[in-house]
Amino acid sequence: MKLKPTLYILSTLALVTVANPLIAQQKDTVTTKTEVISFKTAARPIGYGFQPKNYTTGAISSVHGEEFRDAFNIRIGNALLGRLPGLTIRQNGFEPGASSTSLTIRGTNTYGFSNAPLVMLDGFMSDFDQLVPEEIEDISILKDASATAVYGLRAANGVVLVTTKIGKIQPLAINFSTQYGFQNPVSTPRFLDSYSYAFLLNEARRNDGLGELYTSSDLQTFSSKSDPINFANVDWYNEVFRNAAPQSNTNLNFKGGTSIVRYFASLNALVSDGLYKNFGDDNEESSNSKYSRLNFRSNIDISLNKNLSAQLNLGAGVEDKKNPGELTTINTINLLDRITPNSFPVRLANGSLAGNNLLSNPVGDLLSTGFSTSNSTTLQASFRLNQVLDMITPGLKASAAISFNSFFSGLSNKRKTYARFSTGTTSTQFGQNTSLVGTEGVQSQLSNNAVQALLTYNRVFGKHDVSAMTVFNSDYFLINKAYPGTNAAGNDIPYKTNGVSTRVTYVNNEKYIVEFSGAYQGSNAFAKGKRYGFTPAGSVGWIISKENFLKDSKVIEFLKLRGSYGFVGNENIGGLRFGYAQRYPFVDGYIFTGTSKLGAITEGQRANPNLTWEKEKKSNIGFEMNFANGFGLAMDVFQNNRFDILDRPNTTIPAILGYNGLPETNLGKVKNKGLEALLSYHSNEAKKLRFNFNAQASYNENEIVFNDELTQINKARITTGMPIGYGFGLEAIGFFTDADVNNNAIARPIGLIIKPGDIKYRDIGGPLGVPDGIIDDNDSTPIGNYNLPDWTFSLQTGVSYKAVDLNLIFQGVTGINLNLSGNRYYAFQNNGKVSEIALNRWTPETAATATYPRLSSSDNTNNFNRFSSFWRRDASYIKLRSAEIGYTIPASALKKLRLQKTRLFINGTNLFSLDHLEEADVEALGGYPALRTVSLGLNLHF
Repeated sequence: MKLKPTLYILSTLALVTVANPLIAQQKDTVTTKTEVISFKTAARPIGYGFQPKNYTTGAISSVHGEEFRDAFNIRIGNALLGRLPGLTIRQNGFEPGASSTSLTIRGTNTYGFSNAPLVMLDGFMSDFDQLVPEEIEDISILKDASATAVYGLRAANGVVLVTTKIGKIQPLAINFSTQYGFQNPVSTPRFLDSYSYAFLLNEARRNDGLGELYTSSDLQTFSSKSDPINFANVDWYNEVFRNAAPQSNTNLNFKGGTSIVRYFASLNALVSDGLYKNFGDDNEESSNSKYSRLNFRSNIDISLNKNLSAQLNLGAGVEDKKNPGELTTINTINLLDRITPNSFPVRLANGSLAGNNLLSNPVGDLLSTGFSTSNSTTLQASFRLNQVLDMITPGLKASAAISFNSFFSGLSNKRKTYARFSTGTTSTQFGQNTSLVGTEGVQSQLSNNAVQALLTYNRVFGKHDVSAMTVFNSDYFLINKAYPGTNAAGNDIPYKTNGVSTRVTYVNNEKYIVEFSGAYQGSNAFAKGKRYGFTPAGSVGWIISKENFLKDSKVIEFLKLRGSYGFVGNENIGGLRFGYAQRYPFVDGYIFTGTSKLGAITEGQRANPNLTWEKEKKSNIGFEMNFANGFGLAMDVFQNNRFDILDRPNTTIPAILGYNGLPETNLGKVKNKGLEALLSYHSNEAKKLRFNFNAQASYNENEIVFNDELTQINKARITTGMPIGYGFGLEAIGFFTDADVNNNAIARPIGLIIKPGDIKYRDIGGPLGVPDGIIDDNDSTPIGNYNLPDWTFSLQTGVSYKAVDLNLIFQGVTGINLNLSGNRYYAFQNNGKVSEIALNRWTPETAATATYPRLSSSDNTNNFNRFSSFWRRDASYIKLRSAEIGYTIPASALKKLRLQKTRLFINGTNLFSLDHLEEADVEALGGYPALRTVSLGLNLHF
């Protein structure tokens, strides 16, 4: 299904999570604030602690683990699609075990190294993509300065807070859930068969002035499929991939406790088969494609006495991945996209694998070249002591904690070669049959340790509510191979950060809120004397619904205005590590005698002792409102001004100085602004028929304020003043006609013979800034946004009647483009195949209606596949991300089984898309196919 302009109307759906007000508590003249335990009912994570929802002045959005269990995804990041306003998620691949997610909060704020947010798991920096919903209590994103300032030099890109489940004082509760289903490709490339390939290749060669390669007899044989050996017609995707692959997920967890010990334990097993056919069943020296993961978590809270408690959190994960051939599919899919359907059959008549000297056989590669496996282990552990210090003053508490995170991934390759044979009367052998040879290695390895000391104070003095927090945090992570999200590919020098953070909140008469927060933090990424910086922030809030003129309102239950302003930083700036120190790399020296060279050193890239982190000024204004009839409304408007972005001084430092590499300097500036809004409704829970919805929308708009870029002949190529990631390419203005070809006044690339049906581009400018009759890089102009969408929006809705419930999540984006490239879209390029996109090619007969250029058998890289608006597509979409229908069996029917609750359900993910793209799935133009999953599940609660 395809989307029309209604997408842009839907994108205006309004609208940062509605904060349900707390029920006011009666307070004595001097009392201690009631400790908040339940986030779901009374508090929200704010960074190094919790705060009552109605007293938060920062821009924070949260989602509970139970709310995204309906999304059957291997990576938890994908399950968050459409659930948190301000969070944009990009799926990096779909292959089980080889996919990942990229998160950005409030769009793109820097053109520097990283826009990735800081992720904190149970108070410590960590990864969370391998977790499962069953072990997560909630996930929150911190977006403005008030919420993020306590994280100092790591906060500019926003913060993701992940809290795992803990035990409670209750009888033992056992929950078991299992689901089993199938995943299948949303779409696969639509390549043409051998007859169409040969027919169109003849046409392409005629267009190039070459003779036809296939005779009419050849075409007839291809069409009749009478000689499948010498006139092969192979659908290589069908030979390698199957239509569906199984996937299962099973979870068992325990929760309970007493006043002495509270516990939560969880065990989860996930198995996902890849879409490859089961080549391991046909050859014991190959393997089937399979990914599996085992997650374990144990969180224990022990009261050592009435004032002292200890928490021990342990989380572990073991991932295993196996594939025939190579570990990932990239090389196989590249071959499938290139190899023509008539290159050779899969096998010859005698059963031998076919092939030639230029191309291997994809089936042979997966069946007879061995297999690869990887195994990774993750350990996340933290230990914390909590001490109540009421003996000093009521409301004072202290805690100290240590954490240890480690990740190790090993790789094992079992490789061999195989013989393949050409077709024809005299068959030629290519390659040899060899035995398996194994190699073992480390893919990646890291460790991350931290220590933390925290002091909190919460008191209420009549109408005065005071909260304060101070925390010291010191951590480092050590990279031995590679660590995603850093600018190092292996280093034995740890990344070290120290800092002190504080937050003070004052609430007067439960109506007026003032908060100050900040951090003094330093990083060993910078020179001594330049390592530490201060990041302050202030915020205010006004709970208007507490005022007399609204206090007795029967329409508005809760209304709060809030605003914040402050400074934060981003230490992950990229560039050369320790760029403040001058390097003198070894190079080849001079020859003094004979032919041997003596080693020498030379001055490397010029050092900059004044390197510093990126800095950002954040401002935010928002409101939250609840209505008595179940509606909620919230909105935030923000602006971020990032500066000191790492850049090359291309114009600031003249080239005449002769540096061997310009120094990296903090010159760049970016402005980013936008809004987030949410509209929600929840019907009366006491009714048999219940309904709820949550409509969210986010808008981001950024601009490069300064980028010290090279001087451009064409002013349209200047990136300053443009959004980050905006595409610069040629503007296509149709196809050349016969008249155009013979008109030398029409611009064209130098040295290229233009023919009717070639793409024609607009001549924008030459050395003098005026059209020069030549198409080259100087004619590039802004042609589209290829970075992140301007608008993201979602609709979460659910309805239930008695024991039946239905939940749906729609998510979409607008204001983003994509670019078609490669063999799937470029006909006959790199001696490749041709797909359906080329059927509407330019010919003299279709000149008025053609949407594809004339066919050519050569790699016409100077004109055909230039980065241009011709290959640009609108990447806007609306997708049904998840749908689930369930039935809860009445408890009375389960009394003999001692079950408290049993629920059967069917759910699906990525079920359909409304978009403008005809050629492929909008999220998978190339590589492994995007996946759709449908599964049947069962929940048992004892």
